Amino acid sequence: MVVATDMSPISEYAESRAAMLARELGVLDLVHVVDSRSLKTLGQLVQAPEQAEHKLLDWSRQKMVEIEKRLKDQYQISCATTMLNVGRPYKELVHYAKLLNAGLLVMGGHSGRVIRDFFVRSTVDKVLRTLTCPVLVVKREPQASYGECSRLSISRNLPVSVWTSP
Repeated sequence: MVVATDMSPISEYAESRAAMLARELGVLDLVHVVDSRSLKTLGQLVQAPEQAEHKLLDWSRQKMVEIEKRLKDQYQISCATTMLNVGRPYKELVHYAKLLNAGLLVMGGHSGRVIRDFFVRSTVDKVLRTLTCPVLVVKREPQASYGECSRLSISRNLPVSVWTSP
């Protein structure tokens, strides 16, 4: 299972959901892609573009270490692979999911840019249209594991949708 992060609060929800699933299903790989277009824009805005790029990548590496530590401390799960790359996020996510032979890609579903997304498809949309393995899009903070949700629902005689984020 691969979890994609853009280090946003919504991605933190996806990381948590993926860690919960990994406890039940197995291995977790963590991927972050720094958008190459953003780096290009950053380079045009600052006087020392290479230094700014190095700072951004160093910050991203540090955040990945923090995410790994949080997942280990909070969910007792270690990431088998942690990847940080520069490129087009949807292309890199599809590439890594295929490379790692992922049975599932977990990612946060957000943008908040309705007008932009109307004209230009979001990363989630592009991944969904390209990747052949299942994709779980998480939009809210997980309240419980799916196993716990099933037990609660069964005890209350409520139907459960397996791939919906609680």
